[in-house]
Amino acid sequence: MIDRYRYHEFYTGKENELAYQIVQSPTYKNINSENLFIQCLSPAVIKKGSEKEKTLIAEWDEIFQTLDKVKRLKINIFNQEILNVLHKIPNLTELIIENSSVEDVSPLSKLEQLTRLEIYHNTKLTDIASIGDLHLKQLKFENCFNIVNYEVIGTMKSLKGLSLNGNWTAPKNLKINSLVPFEGLENLEHLDLDYAIVVDKSFESILRMTKLKRFDYLATIKKETRIKIKTNHKALVAGFFMDYDYEKHDFFEGKIW
Repeated sequence: MIDRYRYHEFYTGKENELAYQIVQSPTYKNINSENLFIQCLSPAVIKKGSEKEKTLIAEWDEIFQTLDKVKRLKINIFNQEILNVLHKIPNLTELIIENSSVEDVSPLSKLEQLTRLEIYHNTKLTDIASIGDLHLKQLKFENCFNIVNYEVIGTMKSLKGLSLNGNWTAPKNLKINSLVPFEGLENLEHLDLDYAIVVDKSFESILRMTKLKRFDYLATIKKETRIKIKTNHKALVAGFFMDYDYEKHDFFEGKIW
């Protein structure tokens, strides 16, 4: 494996991408597939409160209960009412939410088997305290700038991978107030903050994440801090932070990205 993907908890190259069954309505053939992508879910583009919307929500509610083969679900554009009933998918372990307008993620706490959660491009979500009870291994937020309590993630002891990023296409960095709340993530192996800024520069908190193997951070960190972390962290061996020469603005010799 090339250095770019070494110990990466979220992406290991195109050759390892999963194939998803893409559907747009509850009546699609082969909807009960292990990897399911519900694209442009209909209620999101139908008049709010209309009878047509209520009917479609009821149809999705009914079909979710029958999707016993679905383990991984990706959803693109949907409303709060749909999220409220996702827990009825009986064996769901991985959930990716894209381009949504949901404001309340507390219904996700009912997904007791969920181990992976990724949320992209949400402008209305502000509070994520309710996900703190989930036993996740991987958690990712990207382009979710209005969340005010990212620090609650620090209570999620089961996490192996954590990715908090802004908008890489703009680009626009997400502001993380501090890394101190994450010091207790005793099982964390990958911290991805590529498109983020740590406001208080508390990078030495990484030394307390003793199982961390990979750290990705594109912005500049003081040389003395980098040296201290690299010298004293016994497990950290991969990621942009380890592989990039900030003085020469290039990757260290032998690193393949």
